[in-house]
Order: sequence, then structure tokens, then C-alpha cells
Amino acid sequence: MSGIASPALVLAAKDPGDEVARRFRFQWTWAAIACCTLLDKTQKIREVFCEHHEDILIKHEDGTFSGLQVKTREGGQDAWRTTDEAVRTSCARFCKLDEQFPDQFVAFKFLTNHPIRTGKTGKDLKYVLGEIAKGKDSAEALPKPVQAFLNIVSRLAECDDMIVRRALEKTSADDTLPKLADVEMRLISTLTGEELWPRAAELVHASVARAAKYLVTECSRASSLAHKDVLPGYLPITSMPLATEVSARIEGKRIDAAKLLYVLEDGLSGTLPLDGPTERLPELGKGSPALLSTKLNAGGFSAISLNSAADLRNKAEYLGLVAENPVFEAHSRRAGALKRHLDLTATNLMKFIYQTFPEVISLRSNAVIPT
Repeated sequence: MSGIASPALVLAAKDPGDEVARRFRFQWTWAAIACCTLLDKTQKIREVFCEHHEDILIKHEDGTFSGLQVKTREGGQDAWRTTDEAVRTSCARFCKLDEQFPDQFVAFKFLTNHPIRTGKTGKDLKYVLGEIAKGKDSAEALPKPVQAFLNIVSRLAECDDMIVRRALEKTSADDTLPKLADVEMRLISTLTGEELWPRAAELVHASVARAAKYLVTECSRASSLAHKDVLPGYLPITSMPLATEVSARIEGKRIDAAKLLYVLEDGLSGTLPLDGPTERLPELGKGSPALLSTKLNAGGFSAISLNSAADLRNKAEYLGLVAENPVFEAHSRRAGALKRHLDLTATNLMKFIYQTFPEVISLRSNAVIPT
């Protein structure tokens, strides 16, 4: 047995589940980036839907829609071509949607983080779509490779040739999405740039990153029927169980500007874990302000700044001492549950605890405030 490696130390050769999950996470993160357009008034976007008819469905303020397909590939793979099954099936989906909802879609987009083949040939997706978009009088007027692609998509979609042309005339392809490892940073930079979310200017990077992760989590829930987790158990015996479930499903996939801002703020009010091992931190109530004073003096800070910094440090230690008390911890859990229902901000949580559980105030007298 000593010569056999432990499975805990050997990568699985034929278990792609982790890679599939990584690609889903990329799609959820890109959906979060798409949600940021809700804060850009120039884009005139009303709602974003996750995994609703398309990977991402955009509803514009005028009531029309755009359907987005998100595809990923690793850097070492071949460039996308019109002969790829994923390309053809995506275009066929666009055609089916345009047939099902005539005159409601203004655009379809094939989005990818991997290069699309170039060369102005029948394998160049951008070239093929560009030729179709020129709106020739008949398919026969198009180059032969473009006609061949239209025929293939028409067979896959099982749609009339005119419907296929109409759908692909408003279809475009873009290969500028970030790489798999870079998409989270793209989301953070989107939230902090272009004054989309003014609140971000007041926050440190770690806080914006935490809010971004909350938004990604919300997009993953919107994409995965998370609404079923909260449907009432008595739903099957109600008068319209199917209609209720369908309504909840669609609502669970929908994100508007108000919901987006709520999720971001909720991410900020969540608990931020400590970075690094806690055993290296000094024991609460037994630290010294000497190092703080030395550094502030070296920086030339005024006496007022020194006093303010010392006061803030003392308050932080005080809150830490109170939070360590098991009585406070139990009350805090109860308050946290109520906080979510009452939609309180993190700033008001301590006030809420004191008002709801007066006995916690007695903990003040037991806390030793360092001087």
C-alpha cells in the first residue's frame, strides 16, 4: 500500500465537473457585468434576465429585447469557426426565438472569450454575419459560403429561410470577453469605473470585491431555479399552482436597477472575513497604542488626528470585547435574522441590537476599555 498514491494528492483525469463549474461561474460573472448596464442611463436597459430563453436576456426601455449567448474556450484551442457545432446551434437558437417572438428582438449576440477566425471566408463568423446584415434582395445574391451557412442554420432551426435571414441580419459576434481568470477583475473595474456606482468611490477594493461576489452569487441563483427553494410547501393545493410557480420562476431570473443596488448594498453589509491567521493578532484589550502613535508621529499628523486615531482604536477593541461575549453572540445571531427581514443597514445593526435586546447594554460595564 505504501507505493500507491493517495487520491487526495492526484488530480482526476476524467472528471470535468470542476472545469464545467468554472465555465458556469464565468457566465454568471459576465451576467453580473451585463447587469451593470442597468446603472448606465445612456444604455436605456430596463431589466436583465439570467438563463431565460438565452444565457442572458436584455429588456430595453422600449420593450424590445436582445439575446446573448456566452461561449468560452481555453487559450490553446482553435479559433471559433462557422463549422463549429456551438456556433451553428447558437445561430439556430436565435432564429427560433425570432420566429417565436416576431418583431420583439432587436439584436442577437454571440459573445466569447476566445478568438473568432478571421479571413473573410465562409469559416469567418464575423464576415458571414456581416454579409447577411447587408440585406441583399435574395439569398442567391450572397456569396456561396454564406448561402451554405444559411442553409445549415435553417435546417437546424427548422425555420423558413426568410426567418433565418431576418434573425441573422441582426446577429453579431464579439470575441473580446475577458479570459476565464480575468472576468472577476473586469466586474470589479466595471463597478468602480465610469461613475456607474457612485458608492464605489467611497469604498476600499476589498469592499467592492465583496459586493461584486454577492452580485455574481445573485446571478447564479437567478440562473439555477433558486426560487424553488422558497416556494411554499402548500403550493400544489392552491388554486393556480402552475401559474404561481411560473411567475416565481420568471421573477427569480429578473434583475432590475433597484434589485442590483440592493444586492450590492447587501454585499457591503455582509460580514467581511479576516484576511490572514487570527492567531497572529494581539489579544483584545491587551494591545498597546504605542505603535500607532509612533507611526502617526513619524507621518507628521496633528495632535487632533492622533487623538482621533486612538479613540477609533479603543472603540474597535471595545466592540471586539463585547462581540466575544457569548451572550452578545447569541443575541447577535437573533438580531441578524431580524435584520434581514427588516432591511436594516449594517450601520444601524448595533443600535438595533441595543433597542431589541436591552440586556446587552449591561455588557458595557463588563468590557475593559484600554487606556
